[in-house]
Amino acid sequence: MRTFALSCFVLGLSAALAIAPRAKADDEAESKSPTPEAIMNLVQEAASLIEIDGEKAFDQFRTKGSKWFENGTYVFVNDMEGKIIVCPEFPNLEGRDAIEMKDPQGRPIMASMINVVSVEPRAGWVHYLWPSAEGSDVIRWKASYLSRATTPSGQHFMVGSGLFDDKPSKFFVTDTVDRAAARIAEQGDESFASLRNKLGPFVYRDTYVFVFNSDGTELVNPQFSELVGKNAFDVNDAAGKSPAKMMVEALANTDAAWIDYQWPKPGQTDPSKKSAYVRKIDMDGRTLYVGAGVYLD
Repeated sequence: MRTFALSCFVLGLSAALAIAPRAKADDEAESKSPTPEAIMNLVQEAASLIEIDGEKAFDQFRTKGSKWFENGTYVFVNDMEGKIIVCPEFPNLEGRDAIEMKDPQGRPIMASMINVVSVEPRAGWVHYLWPSAEGSDVIRWKASYLSRATTPSGQHFMVGSGLFDDKPSKFFVTDTVDRAAARIAEQGDESFASLRNKLGPFVYRDTYVFVFNSDGTELVNPQFSELVGKNAFDVNDAAGKSPAKMMVEALANTDAAWIDYQWPKPGQTDPSKKSAYVRKIDMDGRTLYVGAGVYLD
């Protein structure tokens, strides 16, 4: 195992670093991991505190044992230019310009955070690979919730906190699809480029967004790009059923539904059990089906 070098990680220089096996301490920490809803509430409370007390709140976030920094969960603060202001678990990062910060797979962490808080509702989730603790060799998937906060003097910051999301989560799949649908509604066809980007915010772990229209034409599928432009109704799963047809039928009288079917994980050919969340949306008079899924095995 290579020794984890945080400075290299932040600069995106450790792309060849393998995801290390989880240590026992991390297993114990996961058992105490907060829920996504608890993380969102914590961030919203922290943002409210900044909006009342301004930068005076930052020292509270650094206080170990407080509700802001305990059991491996911590609140962090960055400015809108990408400088790390508060990072209690990694204090040596404070004050650093991290606009170019990428995870080992090349995901632009800081740029994604800025993007999330720069558009309405100025809050949302970002997924990336991150060390479980200072000095740890263990790098895991982390989901962080970000919200923009404005001090009484008018200065903008982004405040966040996260949890290590090593298990399939329907919560995050739903959030991903809802954000993709909102992006499509706002940007139309121009949104497809960001949805197809494997290093973008809509592709993480085995989760990716797919889009097809009412006649079955596949418009977006970053992990199975060979399907783009083809008719999804003609593609069957291992049970001989068309997932796209199943989705259209399930959404005949509703705008969103969960559909179970057999589908290979990215990079594999053998089918796995998959549950996908799909939304039906209108874009300039066209009906689109936007979905993403979680593998159950």
